[in-house]
Amino acid sequence: FQYCGWWISDVTKFNRIKALIKGEENLQCRVKMIPSKDFYIPFSIPVWGVVEPDHAHVDSHLNFVFHAHSGTIMGMTAYPVRDTFIFVKPGTVLTMHGPVKW
Repeated sequence: FQYCGWWISDVTKFNRIKALIKGEENLQCRVKMIPSKDFYIPFSIPVWGVVEPDHAHVDSHLNFVFHAHSGTIMGMTAYPVRDTFIFVKPGTVLTMHGPVKW
């Protein structure tokens, strides 16, 4: 199970959350393919929610899926699951979580 907390400390960070929800920006991450080399696989983390004038409701449940072969990560994805939405505005913490599947 993976947990991630994102401190939305100010309006700038809140505007980033809004842009992610609207699909105007993309949240990119990387995962290391193998421990012995600096090769990374990029993947996107989708942020799903509803934007209101002064706050947003953000889905907090993601599934993380890894595709591996002989000890090497070949691919990775994350997708939201309609579950629990978190109230987010400047000064709050967005906590996202979800299972990791191999």
